[in-house]
Amino acid sequence: MASTVEISQATNLSPEQVHDAVDQVFADLKKKYTIDGNWQSTSLFVLKGQGIIGRLEIRPGCVDVSITLSGLLASFRAIIEGQIRQQLSDKLAP
Repeated sequence: MASTVEISQATNLSPEQVHDAVDQVFADLKKKYTIDGNWQSTSLFVLKGQGIIGRLEIRPGCVDVSITLSGLLASFRAIIEGQIRQQLSDKLAP
């Protein structure tokens, strides 16, 4: 059964600063999970891997994240969501 994580993080960083912060967050997550990701445009980052697919969109004043977890990762939703929320807050919070 799939489980979806939806996060919206407020930020006052410039789009360039957000882009750099997202790259840092992704690099950290890539070390823990078997995922790959890339920028589809200057404001849309797409990631996927075994049991995970998602997107991160930069909007004025916030960053929206939507990730779907399936298989074994779905059972770790709370842990994964907590890690993503913490990293986004640390790097992007106003």
